[in-house]
Amino acid sequence: MKLPVILLHSSPAKACSTLSGLLPLLLCTDALAFSFSAGDLTGSLDTTLSYGQMYRMEKQDKNNDDINTNDGNRNFSKGKLVTNAGSIVSTLKLSYGDYGLTLKGRGYYDHQIAKNRNDYFKNSRTEEPSQADPYNSFPKKTRELSGRKAELLDAYVNASWDIFSLPFQVTAGKHVLNWGESMFYRGGVNSAINPMDLSTYRMMNYNLNDLKELYIPMEAVSFNLGLTENLSMEAFYQWKWKETVLPPVGTFFSETDVLADGGNTAWADQAPELFLLVRDIYPQAIQDSCSILFGLYDPCDNGLLGLSPGVIMDGIVQVAKMAPKRNARNDGQFGLSFKYTAQALNNTEFGLYFVNYHSKEPILVGDMGGYQGYSMLPLVLGQPFWNGRGLGNILDFITNPAGTIERWGIDAGLLMAIDAAGTVRGWRQYPEDIRMYGFSFATEWAGVSWAGEVTYRPNMPIGIMTTNDLIADLVYQTPFAIDTNPITRLIHGGDGTATVMGQIMTLEDTLYNYERVEMFNTSLSAIKFFGAGLTFDSSLLLFNIASEHYRGSSLKYTGYDTSQPVSLQKAGLVERRLTGRGNRSYYEGGTDKDQISKDAYGFTLSFEGTWNNVFGLTLKPFIVYQDAFKGNSHMTGNFVEGAKAYSIGMRAELDNLEAEMQYTEFWGGGMNNQMRDRDNTSFNVKYSF
Repeated sequence: MKLPVILLHSSPAKACSTLSGLLPLLLCTDALAFSFSAGDLTGSLDTTLSYGQMYRMEKQDKNNDDINTNDGNRNFSKGKLVTNAGSIVSTLKLSYGDYGLTLKGRGYYDHQIAKNRNDYFKNSRTEEPSQADPYNSFPKKTRELSGRKAELLDAYVNASWDIFSLPFQVTAGKHVLNWGESMFYRGGVNSAINPMDLSTYRMMNYNLNDLKELYIPMEAVSFNLGLTENLSMEAFYQWKWKETVLPPVGTFFSETDVLADGGNTAWADQAPELFLLVRDIYPQAIQDSCSILFGLYDPCDNGLLGLSPGVIMDGIVQVAKMAPKRNARNDGQFGLSFKYTAQALNNTEFGLYFVNYHSKEPILVGDMGGYQGYSMLPLVLGQPFWNGRGLGNILDFITNPAGTIERWGIDAGLLMAIDAAGTVRGWRQYPEDIRMYGFSFATEWAGVSWAGEVTYRPNMPIGIMTTNDLIADLVYQTPFAIDTNPITRLIHGGDGTATVMGQIMTLEDTLYNYERVEMFNTSLSAIKFFGAGLTFDSSLLLFNIASEHYRGSSLKYTGYDTSQPVSLQKAGLVERRLTGRGNRSYYEGGTDKDQISKDAYGFTLSFEGTWNNVFGLTLKPFIVYQDAFKGNSHMTGNFVEGAKAYSIGMRAELDNLEAEMQYTEFWGGGMNNQMRDRDNTSFNVKYSF
């Protein structure tokens, strides 16, 4: 869930004296608003209309086709329209003496998502399922979030007083808090407080001038108290929790079909030759076993026994239905900060922070949905009577009894795994009460604006297993975990448990795919404004380097050895590293190098020039380069080692009108970089009044 590289170009602002650090320099641009007054009441109304399109410029990488992450990649062919969206954003500000009111609303419509079909059938195997119905459409939730929406963003009141001669400001309602000095990379102070709308940001082709549109306003009360001329205290309390909005399933930049809105089913294509083996006999095999052996032992009193059509296809099996997400609680999110300006150090501002918050990104949780287990013995003994395979099974047993019994056991176990899969439930959950401590500075030195930040989380939740390793471990162990028959348990060595993420699990247990670790995040940024030179009337150079560091954990877990051939005997256990940002599974050939690193680094470099009065236009060419040069982040972190991207484009401005075109290319990072084939070109126009 990296921030999109297209956000990184910017224009200098003229007046941001009330805010500190580098980020406000980029957020505060001159507004073109309609102003009015009536006595002591003053107000302004600022409206921006925008329209944009994006096209895919690279064909799909045939190896970038994981069954639980590929809907967005399959839905758009090279040269096809990805977004076709228009929006309106209006902000009303009223001021009366020491009091103020701000209301901001947004509406958007993306015809490509809301109404059009996609290229699913052109880019997919016929039997491969989609999260949408029909497959070449978009899920209902995706259309609701990315197709059309009207929403109230900011809605707050603010006031300023003096308390015992100390300046005091308070804000209450839906608003965005600007704490810390992090810029392009998540994990800083700001990302602990404000969730992000990555879906809308990418859909509307926003750039850094629109960075304020990335953050979701939160219901909160916040205040600032000036303790001395150089020292101030800030605090907030949020009374409602919201999550970061990931690109919904099936949209161009979506990276998960399970943990984002629009996902409803998790699938497995592990060991497809075994799934193909029973394709034609399930669920008839269970029914035949029940009818033939009824009276000797009835296996029909447990299990689902007859899943709905679509649970098993050619080599693909449903392994979980996604239940509604379980949100974090609304209370318990608060923070405190102190800011000190050291006049003797060139007016350097230092900040100290503490925030208690609930995760904005989901982790996967699941259980067996009340499944009670199943007896393997009748399914083994009943195979001579299976419709269409009875005579062959009898002859096989006569010529090779040991091998045939082994195969019967494997087939029976697979049927049990398929049967159990019909009851598995998964859902998104958000760990609570994460503590964050931070330090920041902002200063001016050698004509450059500098800012830095360090944050520490002693109990940061990070993912343990990749989605496909989790599925493979469960599929391979299911027969041993759900078998209720003591005779077959003696044969295969199962004891009604499975080892998942280093934990011994039973049918009654709930699976939480995360571990809490210590995490440090750092960020150092520099901005340099230049005057005339290199043919430009002015220019801007921006650099930001960031890192992530994990401590307090071995970053390893014990998993099931799925590298061994499927057998009637329970296999051994193996040691693995926690999943990295690329979600590259061991089952599909991933190694330790593909997983999380103890330390990960990346940087962004951006340059923008300005040519004034070019046939009456202001032209601003820009180029942005982003490089994750060392280490892999955790599952929802910033970095995939070796992943790179650049954007190059031109923006033209004429009074209230702005137009922009750009091209973005992603490369590097190998199989871990899901964005490696999402090169695109886009244009948008905006009119403000």
